[in-house]
Amino acid sequence: MDVLEKIVSLILQDPFLTAAEIARRLGYSEEKTVYYWIDKAHYSSLVAFKRAVLSGQYQPHSAQEQSPHYGLLPIIRGFSRDGSPLLTENRYHGMAAFGDIRYAWQYDGPTQWVIMAGDWLLLAPVRDGQTDLRGWCVAFDQDGSTLIRVVLSASEGSQHLVIPETYHADASAAPRYLIRYLFRSLE
Repeated sequence: MDVLEKIVSLILQDPFLTAAEIARRLGYSEEKTVYYWIDKAHYSSLVAFKRAVLSGQYQPHSAQEQSPHYGLLPIIRGFSRDGSPLLTENRYHGMAAFGDIRYAWQYDGPTQWVIMAGDWLLLAPVRDGQTDLRGWCVAFDQDGSTLIRVVLSASEGSQHLVIPETYHADASAAPRYLIRYLFRSLE
């Protein structure tokens, strides 16, 4: 994994990291090394790079080199109160077979920072006892309401759900599906 991919991984784990903290975690003594790599990726600032990473606009080099797998995914129309997917008879044709992706869902709720109504979300179920959660997820509160949250890793095996618009912790929600990919129509 190259340095830029390590920076991306750290940003996905904790979007609030500073350049100094990223440098420290990578073993560098100065934050200017982080800025060097961000500049090399043609971004003007750490904030711009974070926005690109968190919105899915930045694709890591290794992801660009992977050969895409295409297939048909079941399209779900939403979720039951217990978080189970409500299947339709339709299938989503597109990039699919990246391991744990199981469903395609066209999000129709209010804008959740970078996720907008009409976006296609490719979802992977969270396995029981899974501790490597990070990034965006579909979570459910105790009432069964569907929520879009960001999973942040505070330390090894310790995750916190964050409300995207306010950056406040959401202790009442539980992640059920990881959002692996987001596709948006540009029309």
